[in-house]
Amino acid sequence: MKNIYISAPFYGYGNHILKQSGHNIIYGPKDLKSSIKDYHAIITYVSDKISESLLDEATKLKVVSNYAVGVDNIDLLACKKRGIKVGNTPDVLTFATAELALTLILNCGRQIKEATSDVQKGLWKKWRPQGYLGPGLQNSTVGIIGMGRIGQCLGKMLSHGFGVNVIYYSRKDKNLSYAKYVELDELLSTSDYISLHMASNEQTQSFFNLEKFKKMKSTAYFINTARGDLVNEDELIMALDKGNMAGAGLDVTDPEPPKENAAIIRHPKVFLLPHIGSATLKAREEMGIIAAKNVLMALDDKPLVHEVIDA
Repeated sequence: MKNIYISAPFYGYGNHILKQSGHNIIYGPKDLKSSIKDYHAIITYVSDKISESLLDEATKLKVVSNYAVGVDNIDLLACKKRGIKVGNTPDVLTFATAELALTLILNCGRQIKEATSDVQKGLWKKWRPQGYLGPGLQNSTVGIIGMGRIGQCLGKMLSHGFGVNVIYYSRKDKNLSYAKYVELDELLSTSDYISLHMASNEQTQSFFNLEKFKKMKSTAYFINTARGDLVNEDELIMALDKGNMAGAGLDVTDPEPPKENAAIIRHPKVFLLPHIGSATLKAREEMGIIAAKNVLMALDDKPLVHEVIDA
């Protein structure tokens, strides 16, 4: 019997798979630094930072199973040096995250934050012909930065479902029938909505800064459902205050969650959500199953369902 640590219970059948395995399941929160020496496997979330110094104490650890696609919270090289496998949960949350990016685009473009706020404050007294006007999606151009699974899924939703002009920037032209590859400066200067879908790593941290925000149309909206550290948040606030863009729809921040007095929380031009990109019943169910199976396969010295091999 092995010890499997999970920092908090997750949704769905994956819990049953783990409980039926016969292994010892330990739920957090615990101080991993002092207890990781006892664990053979851990299931991590994006908020769990698995550093090299932490792994120095993990003498029995065989696998880190990340309940997410992105693995920027895990020191992959440190895991590789120690022969610790790393698993993740790609594909199953692609639609859910793309769907949320679309939700943020629609919320920004139709002034939903302002409208719902007025209803809750009792300010909705009558129908106003000039109230809550937004650009909407019709005849708009949406620029997608990072054209992996989620970016492509969003592009298809927009192009096929809304007839939107979709352009994108990525490391290479992917020859897509529903979207046009353009250079980054062209995307920034011509898009009505910009949706960020890059991976977070040392090269992409603070990728979006004031210099790039200044190149956007003053009527454009910035959307981020990827990772908060891709954006220089202070410079995002500066760009919003200076009118370099119309607003932002965010599902992620840096740090996460923001500090209580952070400007990003109450800024009138920001529509902010608490990192719910994968929060559909279907996506979280499948994520839990894969995360559980990754652990059990590793403990049986078998190939993981989804193993991260880059380091």
